[in-house]
Amino acid sequence: MYQSLEINKIMKTYIYFLLLIGFSATAQLNIPAHFSYVEQGFYEQLVYDKEANTTKSLFSTEINPFYLNSYEVSVQDYKQFCDATKRLMPTQPDWSNAKMPVVNITYYDAIDYCSWLSKVYNMPFRLPTKTEWEHAARNGEYETNNYIYAAKMPNEFVNYIENTNNKPKCISCAQPNELGLYNMSGNVWEWTLQELKGKTTLVVGGSFLDDSSHVQVTSEKEFNMSDRSETLGFRILVEAKDFENYMFLEKAQTLLKNAFNQNPPFKITKEGVFYNHLFVLWNNGYETVSIIDETNHIEFCCWVQDLENPGVESTKPLRIKFDKKNRKQVDVLIEHLNSFYN
Repeated sequence: MYQSLEINKIMKTYIYFLLLIGFSATAQLNIPAHFSYVEQGFYEQLVYDKEANTTKSLFSTEINPFYLNSYEVSVQDYKQFCDATKRLMPTQPDWSNAKMPVVNITYYDAIDYCSWLSKVYNMPFRLPTKTEWEHAARNGEYETNNYIYAAKMPNEFVNYIENTNNKPKCISCAQPNELGLYNMSGNVWEWTLQELKGKTTLVVGGSFLDDSSHVQVTSEKEFNMSDRSETLGFRILVEAKDFENYMFLEKAQTLLKNAFNQNPPFKITKEGVFYNHLFVLWNNGYETVSIIDETNHIEFCCWVQDLENPGVESTKPLRIKFDKKNRKQVDVLIEHLNSFYN
């Protein structure tokens, strides 16, 4: 489920240090409510065949499942990043406010925001690729125009030059598509992850200053990664496996507090389970967790390691005492932890 961690003294010391200090930065994302799930599928590169007067698929690329931010990153969200990292907030246009999409952002600014957010949540955020973005915008529909952003304009889904009065609307001031994604077409262009050579990448979706022909799910143009524009913003993506791992741990933390009256004696982290100087890593030792009824202990199996003796399997099992009055809550916790491989 998680990438294997090399067992060495430096890593163990670092993990233990993180457990002690935690993170001081905060962010306002509502996970999972602010993210839309995009199923695994195939991106179809379409081309128009003049002789046959039809659109054909030139090639297809497999798309792994992911979660895409339902909204463009707002001024409020980006300002929080600037305040936390003590960097200068890019100048926003006169029409801007906290709920508007942040603009005048370079590609590198967007990457820095993703890196910061990854540290805050201990989960890797990034920009979507062009194919991921389009796949989500068209709800995976390539054979027909039976998707929301193919609807005749003007409509309630797309903010473009005919209905915006020369300025974008707030990040939720439109109707979403089938997946719950807002402003994928129009409002502001959006950065995508660089896959081109050189210092350019694709921006997609069109903006509030574009006409209907340039706010399609296929609308794209190359843009210098160091440039800024009042019509260009971005949104963020998390791969499904990372998002689901995060949700697994969030639920585990809640159940852990419930089982120990809000004062748990051990920690459950992205790396594994830690109790004093003993620990079990998810992908390098963890197999199951059970209850010893006779003594009211939780026991983690199997390769228990010791921060005081790096690389050596502990002779002591990882056993944690619980109050038998909380047995029902402990059972719920154990059931969730044992779903790790399911």
